[in-house]
Amino acid sequence: MLQVELAKLHHVTAAESRLAAQVLDLEETARRHGKELAARGGYDTAIESVSDGRWADWREKRTHLLNMKRATLRASIEDQKDAARRAFGKTEALGGLAEKLREADRIKRLRQS
Repeated sequence: MLQVELAKLHHVTAAESRLAAQVLDLEETARRHGKELAARGGYDTAIESVSDGRWADWREKRTHLLNMKRATLRASIEDQKDAARRAFGKTEALGGLAEKLREADRIKRLRQS
């Protein structure tokens, strides 16, 4: 049970990491574009053709969407962490119970001998 919950946690965490990488990529692309624009003295044909503004709008909307998905995944991560903690507790409790039963059985066999 614990391994299943940990696998689910890994899956959700990996999905959130992929989205985070996409957000960082968008931000890095915008920074790089800004540096290139500054190096050209602020002139860019994309600005004149309005495509630069459209790209910035798309990037903002895409970043917002990715961050909304990340927020949902972060909530799922917290839920999955709780499930893994519960599974760990059950595993530990069962392990402790099994150890007590083995010890009781060992004592019983010693008394019978």
